Amino acid sequence: MIKRLKFNTEQIRRASSLLQKIDLRMSQRDFSNYQDIIDIMIFILLKPCELRSQTDVELLKYATRSLDFFANLGSDLLHEQCCRNLKHKYVPIGYFIFKEGEQGDNFYFIISGRVQVLKDFNPQDLQASIFDNEIKQLSNFETFGERAMDSDALRTASVRAIENTHLAYLNKDSYQIIAKSVKNHLKKAYFEEFANLDFFLNWRFQDIKVFYDRTYVKRCSMNATVYKEGDPLDYVYIIKKGEFKIVKIIKTSTIDLNEMFKGDFEKILCGMSTSKTYTISERLEARFQSKKYGNIYYLEKKKPVTIKYITAGQMFGEMEFLMQNNNTRIHSVYSVTDQSELYMVKKEYFEIILDKAPSIKNALIQYHNRKIIIL
Repeated sequence: MIKRLKFNTEQIRRASSLLQKIDLRMSQRDFSNYQDIIDIMIFILLKPCELRSQTDVELLKYATRSLDFFANLGSDLLHEQCCRNLKHKYVPIGYFIFKEGEQGDNFYFIISGRVQVLKDFNPQDLQASIFDNEIKQLSNFETFGERAMDSDALRTASVRAIENTHLAYLNKDSYQIIAKSVKNHLKKAYFEEFANLDFFLNWRFQDIKVFYDRTYVKRCSMNATVYKEGDPLDYVYIIKKGEFKIVKIIKTSTIDLNEMFKGDFEKILCGMSTSKTYTISERLEARFQSKKYGNIYYLEKKKPVTIKYITAGQMFGEMEFLMQNNNTRIHSVYSVTDQSELYMVKKEYFEIILDKAPSIKNALIQYHNRKIIIL
């Protein structure tokens, strides 16, 4: 039987303050602080989900922020909704939480106590020691059962309490409902952000939707290469966040040394007098270039020239698709800022969009023509 926990406002405030300052895994070194947090967490989890306050949920978020399952959700909103639906389970020493081969329906993390994970354990074999089949032991704020959240696989091991254990658990059905709801909410928010980019000004809703359904997001660090001049065509890009620069390689032209020395090149090489007096360094340069290149002086330099800087809401990489007989990139693109983000559309999808949506193709041609004028 679990004792009924009662806390005053000061105890809850103190536990809240502690959670914001410490990592729970490290806080076990200070047992008095750690026990305060454990008691408050159990107190919150014993409340019906619908009666938990926002402060209760924030406390649970702080307590679970370092757990991989919650850290990998990728959404603060999903984390919050999961915490709102967490429940408490008390398992006395010696009892099984679940057994190998059972249908998985809950994800657990240990608030306090210890469990052992068993593989191929047969409870009917009275001669077998339960520790012979032990894989590992788990204790405070370690998790198990995560696979049940995203698959229908059966449990691949048994888990048994070897101390009186307090668990927090999340039901699979609840999680999937929450995840679907949050996914739809985020998808709507992401689409609105996408549709509000300057590039889509005056576009029809249907055309924007066609584009959005084929995109995914790529993150770029500072100075990251998006593509280089001469690379094959693969994607079309729209800048979500950050700044990028378009760079073109300019090759230097060859120079006729006779032209360079105003027709006196051969005379200089032969040591003959010329119509102009050349310095010793100029004569040495002429001989050096002749020895290295013959009568033609090649400047072997490729100079990168920044053509333009582009920012959020602008498209790039589409010019080559709209130009005929061009299968490679005509310039390079680099990220200028850290944590830049791009919307990307694959080449094959982009070509399908152009074929099936003439209005989009016409809008892109107009956009392409404006870019040429600017460049």
